[in-house]
Amino acid sequence: MHSRYSGLWRDTTGSMLRSILPLCLFACAPSPPPVIEAHRGADGYYPQNSRTAMLASMDDGYAGLHLDVALTADGVPVLAADPWVQPTLCERVDGEPIAERVRIDGLSLEQLQQSFLCGGLPNPAFPNAAVHADTVMTLDEVIEALRFSEASMEIHIEAQFEPGWTASADAFADAVLSRWFAADPPQRFYIGANTAEAVGAFEGWGDANAKDVPTRLTWPRTEPGIDRPDEESLRDLRASLGLESPLRLAEEAGADGLNLYWEFTERSTVQAAADQGLRVGLWTLDRPVELSVHARWPVHTLVASYPGDLP
Repeated sequence: MHSRYSGLWRDTTGSMLRSILPLCLFACAPSPPPVIEAHRGADGYYPQNSRTAMLASMDDGYAGLHLDVALTADGVPVLAADPWVQPTLCERVDGEPIAERVRIDGLSLEQLQQSFLCGGLPNPAFPNAAVHADTVMTLDEVIEALRFSEASMEIHIEAQFEPGWTASADAFADAVLSRWFAADPPQRFYIGANTAEAVGAFEGWGDANAKDVPTRLTWPRTEPGIDRPDEESLRDLRASLGLESPLRLAEEAGADGLNLYWEFTERSTVQAAADQGLRVGLWTLDRPVELSVHARWPVHTLVASYPGDLP
């Protein structure tokens, strides 16, 4: 009796395994590792958002490249993390410090490049990064370099749209996307923005022009000039976390994914976003241990100031 049922069990189990195994091989296959993006061109190594950083990151062979863009008065996208010339990173061409905020949307590209040099001052956040003064780089220059580069990388363009500080969201979307699709570089790209208005403008441009424009909502939204929340902002933001869901905000914005500040993000949130088909990125991870731990999460990208330091 024992041997008969044992044989029946083996036959049945073997049949079940044969039917389940192909599904398991598909469903249980390990996820591809996340793309490690060089934050602002790897600002731990090079002057952020600079010509030096962009060209070096392409040569260094990183899987992803992150850059910020703002618009000049004549509608030219230039690399800048804020809607003004940053006094801690830039100076006037005569070497004089910048005494007050100079709005980028108040200067033409010619005025901007003739008046300021950036990258020649040590970055207080990354004192060991290279120092090299240069004119502000345009998005056109980045795209041209990508077209002639052998770099196979994903490009993350973070739109620094700020109501009251920049041109309209629609003008922003047209300035960036018309240039990208006209040049048609071989690299993949996506747009990040921290307002639903900006995400909607980029999505709307894609719909109107029959182009695929991948977008992600960057969360939480911080005020201009804040690279990452300070202690006071952290407390305020933590207190408000229960009032808004990044998944709900992404859905309302029509975004294809989320870029989440890693210190506020639980793995369960990332998993829920992935289950909804959203592509998820985390910003900005600087220590190797942070990169190692979060590389095992169901994320698509990790933004890093030291992208070469993943063990």
